[in-house]
Amino acid sequence: STDQVQYPYSWTDHIVWEYDLVKMTATWTGGPNQLVYQIRKVSTYDGILRLEIGNQFKTGWVDEFKPQRDGTMLLTSINVKLVDGQMDGSFTRNVRLISR
Repeated sequence: STDQVQYPYSWTDHIVWEYDLVKMTATWTGGPNQLVYQIRKVSTYDGILRLEIGNQFKTGWVDEFKPQRDGTMLLTSINVKLVDGQMDGSFTRNVRLISR
């Protein structure tokens, strides 16, 4: 925790997200568990790819992929709902985009 940003917990296990822009699905795999969500909207602006993810009724969170100057990709995942008055989200610089 810092004065500006709080990090209440972090994932330490291996998690894989697979986005299919043809089927418009986002598949989360964590260990033996797998969940499939809908990609409700895809947009780009200033080189940032933005995916709105949820179910058939509403968006639950927004994932943004932003290219960095050093060639890496920054993934920011933000929950739509405020949790205890704070925006809940996560980010990582260890993102690899693989197209198939």
